[in-house]
Amino acid sequence: MTRLIILAEGPTEVSFVDRVLGPHLYGAGHIEVRPVLMGERGGVSKWAPVRREILNYLKQSPDIYVTTMVDYSGMPQSWPGRREVAGTRTVAEKANQVKQAMLTCIVRALENFHPVRFIPNVIMHEFEGLLFSNPDALAGAIGRPDLAQRLQSIVDECGSPEEINSSYDTFPSRRLKGVDPRYQKVLHGTEAARQIGLATMRSQCPLFDQWVSKLERAA
Repeated sequence: MTRLIILAEGPTEVSFVDRVLGPHLYGAGHIEVRPVLMGERGGVSKWAPVRREILNYLKQSPDIYVTTMVDYSGMPQSWPGRREVAGTRTVAEKANQVKQAMLTCIVRALENFHPVRFIPNVIMHEFEGLLFSNPDALAGAIGRPDLAQRLQSIVDECGSPEEINSSYDTFPSRRLKGVDPRYQKVLHGTEAARQIGLATMRSQCPLFDQWVSKLERAA
């Protein structure tokens, strides 16, 4: 039986864990699933303070597992592996490069540490990318069912929800704002995720599915 700490980037991710991901993981066997904002106010800070938080939790008890829920798009260059992804080609390669470098950094900092207790994770490219798993449900959640086809065309253009990004101006959140300027992450994000459902997100987002599968096995 394990206790899981999820270091989350912001309040929307915390709400997502509380309302969508957490209940599923309790069902998988975790005795605690606790989302914790990174730092005092959330947001993607430099790696050093995040590393310190991760290590502090892992040192508390052998039954504590730690994972991260952070957007790749806003990740500072100080994070392990972040600078090295310049030559990578696919979304999966970028994510795996950073996750492996994060794991290596933590393992090197602890003695007699079982690596399965730290499950590094980055969301490609933003939390909003997951919401494109079901454009119809997303459009309904933001109160604009008429925009479903425009949202679907973004997925079709990019290939999959996790590939929605090519520059600062085309992050998933900015594309959503472009379709409906009234979109607000905190207000609409978790409700959209709840309506879409974890199963649909996992079926459309392989990297996200891999992360959830690891969290299930950790229980």
